Amino acid sequence: MPDALRARVLLAQPIPVLDYLIPDDLNNNVDVGDAVEVPLGKRVAHGYIVELTSEPLAEKFKLKALKRKLEELPRLPKNLIRLLLFAADYY
Repeated sequence: MPDALRARVLLAQPIPVLDYLIPDDLNNNVDVGDAVEVPLGKRVAHGYIVELTSEPLAEKFKLKALKRKLEELPRLPKNLIRLLLFAADYY
């Protein structure tokens, strides 16, 4: 896994994929398909990492960090992630 600065996370919410910083303690411990816990407003949400990237953001945003990896949930296969992203864009 490359050194990624942030993770793009798909939540079970009617919102687009969101970017989160990867904290140092998770930097070499998360990958595409992993379930994670993230802050969302004043609450916590669960989602899946759909992309790891180190590309700079087009605009300046103050990103929040992933809270933790959800070891108890299974990793999603990459082909299922592609299908979910297609469906989210299509519908």
